[in-house]
Amino acid sequence: MAYLMHIGFSNDRRLKRKIYYFEYKGVRFKLIQNNPRRWADVLLTILPTYQDHSAEQEVYKIGAEFLSGLCWENNSCVALENLGGCGWPDNASLRKAKCLSFSFPTGAFNGFVTGYGLTQLPIIEKENQRFALALFREAKSSNKDWLTILIFWNILESTINDPVKWLNDTKNLIHTPFFQKEIKELPLNGKSLGDYFKNDCRHAIAHIKKEPGRKRAELNIDVGVDIIRMKLSSRVLEEFVKYFIKNELNLDKKCYLVRERRKEFPKFVTEQIYKQMHYEIAYP
Repeated sequence: MAYLMHIGFSNDRRLKRKIYYFEYKGVRFKLIQNNPRRWADVLLTILPTYQDHSAEQEVYKIGAEFLSGLCWENNSCVALENLGGCGWPDNASLRKAKCLSFSFPTGAFNGFVTGYGLTQLPIIEKENQRFALALFREAKSSNKDWLTILIFWNILESTINDPVKWLNDTKNLIHTPFFQKEIKELPLNGKSLGDYFKNDCRHAIAHIKKEPGRKRAELNIDVGVDIIRMKLSSRVLEEFVKYFIKNELNLDKKCYLVRERRKEFPKFVTEQIYKQMHYEIAYP
């Protein structure tokens, strides 16, 4: 008896098709988009042995990495969970698999945007890239700006020795829309940008009770001015994190979902292979 594994996920960037098949890092998945107002979407995959927990954890990690890449590529809010699964006949294919385990959507709700494709993803080659994108996915799916800021800060702190200096040195290198305008709207009160994010954001959130002698802003989560400040700070810090992942962690390569031949199972390949072999995009 095989095992039909379900990975549930919420995604506010809706894909064009209800069902996609693809192979990612050696694992074949079936992606099913359910009605997002009722149920979370699912990734299905078949494990050869029922209740092989070590294999299940490894496949979950690969599925989570795929969803991190999807979150990054579409700038979407993706929240996931292991929904378990059920026994599955040994001779039954993935194409016959249906969603049999349902869960409510858990990610932040920012409305739905439709029409996204599944044609390309970033190539995640290194552990620090995978870890950063997993944290980025969790930050984007949070519906609390306080938690989002803490996670964004951890992405920087996990690799950069001095995030404060890096923020100060990098602020003039980012030219996304409204970024420089929003920086000017931050209540720095004479602090450098890096000190503001470390003390008035990171420390103020992690340590609500202000320690004597520590110079940082007070934080009250029920006061409108602090709610607005956190929302603005979260948007600005997100742009820094995107710049960091793309440029400092070198997440600049793409893989493409292709078919070698019309009826073959779609799989992700590098850009070099895609161009050399003249493969067709699986879902144009």
